[in-house]
Amino acid sequence: VTENLRELDLDWSLDWTLAAGAFSGIAIEELPSIIYSLTGLATLTLRYSKDFESLTSSICQLKSLKYLSLSGCTKFKVFPDILENMERLASLDLDNTSIRELPASIERLQGLVSLNLENCKSLVYLPDSICNLLSLEWLTLNGCSKLSKLPEDLWYLKRLDIKGTGIHGYCPEQQFINLGGLAQFRSTAPKINAMVPNIEQNEAVADVESRLPWMWRHVEERQDLCGSQA
Repeated sequence: VTENLRELDLDWSLDWTLAAGAFSGIAIEELPSIIYSLTGLATLTLRYSKDFESLTSSICQLKSLKYLSLSGCTKFKVFPDILENMERLASLDLDNTSIRELPASIERLQGLVSLNLENCKSLVYLPDSICNLLSLEWLTLNGCSKLSKLPEDLWYLKRLDIKGTGIHGYCPEQQFINLGGLAQFRSTAPKINAMVPNIEQNEAVADVESRLPWMWRHVEERQDLCGSQA
């Protein structure tokens, strides 16, 4: 039966017994070991568990996992080392946790598309190895007030949100990559943005992607021109 389990939600509920109501999650400090044996699990969420502290490297055993959320687990401080490749994990939500850094082994999450670190007030460091996550498109750092530096090679992102961080002087309107010795604009460059409604985010991404064919035709034309002049 456990092998067939695809989704496990250990999520918060709105607790009106507290003054003015508040989010309250399941009261556990760590995941029971049996959860790490759920090899078919695709979704695991544990949002707003005020007592949750520990996730072990055994998370690597969940080879089918696509979405992991620890949003609002305020006692969660250390993301574990990833000892094996997890190629299916596409979305990781660590927003509103107390992590200080990510391990260099984060690069083993080769399928990761979205990484949400919003309002991680203790976050001070992102490893350079995050630049090896070439599938990563969305990186949210909004509200990470102690984070003052980014890894340099994040050109492949479609959206980078650094509002409310300690990062200064990183406001590229465009990003350049090197194509055959010719620096050319790539329209999938990071967009430094404030928080906007999802509909506007979707429209912005759609607009960027709609211009890709024209941009790359322009690059090819320039390369052909340079080749003919050589």
